[in-house]
Amino acid sequence: MLTEYNSVQMIQNEFPALAYQLKQDSSIRQLFKAVHNLADYTKEQLLENNQLEIEHCYLVAKHISEQGTNLSKLAIENIFIYSVSHLLEVSLAVSGEARSLFLSFFGKEYSRQINSSSL
Repeated sequence: MLTEYNSVQMIQNEFPALAYQLKQDSSIRQLFKAVHNLADYTKEQLLENNQLEIEHCYLVAKHISEQGTNLSKLAIENIFIYSVSHLLEVSLAVSGEARSLFLSFFGKEYSRQINSSSL
């Protein structure tokens, strides 16, 4: 199981440009910052239609979601999936391939968010 710290390290190792000074932030704050950075980076790649990097982002987020702690899973669902899915819903610039790939990786979690928000 990936701890919060391991999840942060994984994001920073896979995407060195997203690394930031951890300073004295708590592991929870570090995790949420790292996932937020990953979501922002993924959205940039979606707008640039960089399919290889989009898939790379999805793979890392999915791995953290499957192997991470409950807090890591929560961060992926509430920050990454919510943020990226919002862009996929509103932007015509994003390819259909990227949308389909997102649903293949996160379809269950996305459906759960949609169903819970419509209550």
